[in-house]
Amino acid sequence: MEVKKIRQELNELIKNIVEHSESFPANRPIPSLEVSAVISKVNKMQERLAVLKYLLEIHENQQKIIPSQESTTTQEEELVAPESVVSEITITEQVAEPEAPVIEISEIIQQEEQKEPQEKMGDKMISATEDLKANQEIAQKLSRTPIKSLKEAFSLNDRYLYANELFDKNMEAFNNLIKTIDESSNINEAQEKLITAKNQYNWDEENNFYMEFSILVERRFS
Repeated sequence: MEVKKIRQELNELIKNIVEHSESFPANRPIPSLEVSAVISKVNKMQERLAVLKYLLEIHENQQKIIPSQESTTTQEEELVAPESVVSEITITEQVAEPEAPVIEISEIIQQEEQKEPQEKMGDKMISATEDLKANQEIAQKLSRTPIKSLKEAFSLNDRYLYANELFDKNMEAFNNLIKTIDESSNINEAQEKLITAKNQYNWDEENNFYMEFSILVERRFS
């Protein structure tokens, strides 16, 4: 079921955001790149919540319509029941003819009741999706803005964080890699140097610092 799948995705996103946040001790600052990564996950969670809300509202409206149909059926049966005292020919003539229009009216009422809330929810969904897309496009543009050098891209706090997480607390090794990448003639040469360091220090492909480092290298040569 779509609703169940979305709820599972939301639980995983929430868990991921919490783990991401807890990976940074409270006594040291969080780099701006990490904040951007969390914002991206929050935007995705907001988008899935909007879809979940839309699906649940449709389900609730359908539940309201079903009791209404059952009530209409009961009333029709009560109206037909007294006719049992009349002859079988009369009952057949009176009951057979109204069946078609009664069904048509019921279907029209059902369609009209579903149409209005679905149209309103559809408008809200489109508006929410457009806002999310706009925010994501802005965040993506900012994250891909070219930079003049890697050396200028890292604050002092960032340098300590990356040296601790990727270079076994070796600040000199971190600074040397930044210097050699800045001196590269093109993106391919720069990425080869980054991959060499990755293999040397055995960095995980899913490591947030490594992924953000890769993005910075791309921005350096974009």
